[in-house]
Amino acid sequence: MSNKEKISDNVNHPKHYTQNGIECIKAIEASMSPEGFQDYCKGNIIKYIWRWRDKNKIEDLNKAKVYLGWLIESAEKSEKSIKKNSDTEGDSLYFHSGLSLVFDTYKEAQNVLAMIKNVMIAYGYVSVADVEDIMNIANNWTSYKFGWYLNDIFKFGIKFTNDNKYMILFPKDMPLDEFKKEGKK
Repeated sequence: MSNKEKISDNVNHPKHYTQNGIECIKAIEASMSPEGFQDYCKGNIIKYIWRWRDKNKIEDLNKAKVYLGWLIESAEKSEKSIKKNSDTEGDSLYFHSGLSLVFDTYKEAQNVLAMIKNVMIAYGYVSVADVEDIMNIANNWTSYKFGWYLNDIFKFGIKFTNDNKYMILFPKDMPLDEFKKEGKK
C-alpha cells in the first residue's frame, strides 16, 4: 500500500471506525439533529485546521476537507428537506397506533427525532411504545409489538405542514416479533 493510499484510508474510511458494516460517522449523524451534526463537523474542521502544522500535516488538512464535505452535504440535505416538505402535498404518515407527532418549531421536531434515533442506535430498534414514552403519551400493550429496526433509521423525516407546523414522518411500522422472542421488549 502506498503512502497516499494509506493516508486516503485514514482520511476517508478508516477501518477502525467501522463496526458491523456501519461507519461511526453515520451513527453519529443519525444520533443528532441536522444542526447538531453540522456543528460537530464544524468543530472537527476547526480542530484539524488548528493542529495541521504540528501533528499530521497534509493528512489533517484532508480530514478537515472530508468534514467540510459532510457539513456541506448535511446543510444541502436540510435545505432540500425543508423545501421539499413545504412544497409536497399529501405525503402519508403511517403509524400503527394512529399517533402523529406535530411540533410548532423545526428544532422541536429535530430534537424528538434525534431521541428516537438514539434509541434505535442503542437497541437496534425502537417500538411505537418507545416513541410514546419519549412524548409522555400513555401506551397500551400493542404499542410494544410494532416499531422500526435500525436499517429504517434514514427513512424518518420531518415535513412542514400547511398549517405552519412540523410533523415527523415515519416509515411503515413493522411487527417486532423477533425482539419479543429474544426477550428484549
